[in-house]
Amino acid sequence: MDRTLHLFTQNLLRQDHVLSVLLVGKPHNPSPFLDGGSLLYLVIVNRSEPQWETRHHIVEEERIVEHQISQWQVESWAVHGVSERVAYWLSQAEILVDQHDYMKTVMERLLRVPAHLQKQRVYEEYSGLLRHYLEAKELQQQGYVLDAYQAVLHALHGWARLVVWEAGQQPEPAIWAQVKQIDSAVYKLYEELTASHEPLEKRIELLLLPLEFHVMSKMKDCTLLLTDVMQSRNRPWSVKELQQLPVLASSQINLHLLLEKMAKKAIVHEVPLHKDGGTVHEKGYQLSG
Repeated sequence: MDRTLHLFTQNLLRQDHVLSVLLVGKPHNPSPFLDGGSLLYLVIVNRSEPQWETRHHIVEEERIVEHQISQWQVESWAVHGVSERVAYWLSQAEILVDQHDYMKTVMERLLRVPAHLQKQRVYEEYSGLLRHYLEAKELQQQGYVLDAYQAVLHALHGWARLVVWEAGQQPEPAIWAQVKQIDSAVYKLYEELTASHEPLEKRIELLLLPLEFHVMSKMKDCTLLLTDVMQSRNRPWSVKELQQLPVLASSQINLHLLLEKMAKKAIVHEVPLHKDGGTVHEKGYQLSG
């Protein structure tokens, strides 16, 4: 560490209640993954309330980002899980100062994906994968080759993220390098789509086959978050009721589409809720079996 950065770190330590200082990045190398800075400091402070303050500095033309994070926030992350951005920083960070080995002690818990978060993310990523696969299939049938290609690419990216979450990890910015280490078969499909010399229409056709097999075979396992909720009562659920539950409230998920496909797989079954006039009735869903 050069003298300027050493002085900057020492100034951080003079602040009240500093427990730990972590550093991410390299000098003279600004990165969008570090909020535009070349160096990013995570400063853990001994405060008992939720707090996260961000400051941007320029020190002799070096762009530095400083995140001051309360110990309360760190402990909350250890229980509930961290965001992908924070997980990436922590996995790359060098611990410069660590009073009482606090961050060394808590780091393993911070980088571990809690079971409830894993179930939530698997459900969300699978739902997106299913939607992109169905869009790609329809676009291909209609002859929109470039749009079908884009949808397949989105589906593969969702598959990659699903693979990572199922492995109990957080997706990293270089996700395909990460997936290559976890599931080389999925990585190979990505290579076949993007680097094959086959005509584009043929590549799309060949990728739709394993995508279809995967979304159909993984549906029950990847929708446990939803089926666990539906199992909590004996009466059928309307889509509106499910959408209003905090655990399922994700605007990115097309719940109508997901439930329709789950009904075709006999994971749930459709139930008429009530009639509106003559033969019109609202459709509800109940777990099968």
